[in-house]
Amino acid sequence: MATRNILPRRALGALAVALLSCAPEYDTRRVPAPQGTLGEEVFQVICERVHWGESPRDLAFAAGRRPCTRGLGASESAPGVGPRATALARMRSELVSGIDQSMPRALYTPLDRLLVDLLPLYGPDGTGRRNDAGAWIIDTADGGTAVAEDLLPQTTRAVSQQLATMATDASVLRALSRMSQRQVRRQSPIRARTTQARHRHLQPGRQRNFHPQQGIDRTGGRRRCVERKNG
Repeated sequence: MATRNILPRRALGALAVALLSCAPEYDTRRVPAPQGTLGEEVFQVICERVHWGESPRDLAFAAGRRPCTRGLGASESAPGVGPRATALARMRSELVSGIDQSMPRALYTPLDRLLVDLLPLYGPDGTGRRNDAGAWIIDTADGGTAVAEDLLPQTTRAVSQQLATMATDASVLRALSRMSQRQVRRQSPIRARTTQARHRHLQPGRQRNFHPQQGIDRTGGRRRCVERKNG
């Protein structure tokens, strides 16, 4: 009886070994995704964060992959993608083009060095290393180490808190309102140049009689300069 039970098990084991020997070798090499431009990479990171904030159940990123990597049409939408991520994906081409124009490829390497140099300002790297004084340390680009202190996160949080305080301060809001009114009253350089160009096209005989303090007469639907009155 025991021999009968052992034989099927041995047969199944031999069959499994035969099948495994015929199977192709499993390739464990990682195939990295093609690297895009700076604008494409930045847009994808921002889009992923927005999408996961709206759709936290999309753990495999199946719904947000296409909108965040290729974008959406002006009126196109994708199932499982929230309204903010959809609006962002529809503007992908404009945002990517703007970032790429502001940061050409010649600046990629210097920018990469700058970001590496800023790593100590983001805090510890998770390795748990400390110096003799007990402070967290992190590796630097030149092969040395530096004290890791999250100065940048602290700064951004402090700025956010300050803006929230200013938004509830009536005196600050009144001061900003007065500043805005002064800016509106001040003539912009573009408008000034447009006015000067318009004045150059005035007739020579009427141009010398133009008086900017008295404005423009629009009577009868025709624009003409108001001639200076002689006292």
